[in-house]
Amino acid sequence: MVTLLSSPVTVNCVTPLRIISLKFSEADEFNMIMELEDNLDTLKEKTMWNYYQKNVIDPIVGLGIANVEEGEVERIVGIILTNTFETVSGGESMTLSGTIGLFLNPAMMNHSCISNTRVVLDNNSSIKVIAAVGIKKGAPIYNNYVR
Repeated sequence: MVTLLSSPVTVNCVTPLRIISLKFSEADEFNMIMELEDNLDTLKEKTMWNYYQKNVIDPIVGLGIANVEEGEVERIVGIILTNTFETVSGGESMTLSGTIGLFLNPAMMNHSCISNTRVVLDNNSSIKVIAAVGIKKGAPIYNNYVR
């Protein structure tokens, strides 16, 4: 388990490999994901980046997947760390279940340390953004990233 900012984040090879597979099966979805912010400059300064390099990036690059370069894998890991939402699994919190989800539309929301929305996962594994407080028409909608 890894701590970036204040919350534990578990990243292994599965999610990056799923995203890489989209490059070959669903190119439009892959391209939309690759347009998300990766914050690589900031992430690479953190001590935990060495963990990701050794335990996620290097093993994936070592697979020798055609047309997949190290820089692309680094970006994918950065996108995951920057844009995923904590979810629940079997009623357990992220801290216990270690599950995260990448949802493109909510990932594009504005950030504020004091958000006016909550993100919830429904029974169909779809994410819903709901107002946490009254939001006036035309006011910005903010989410609070926990990482």
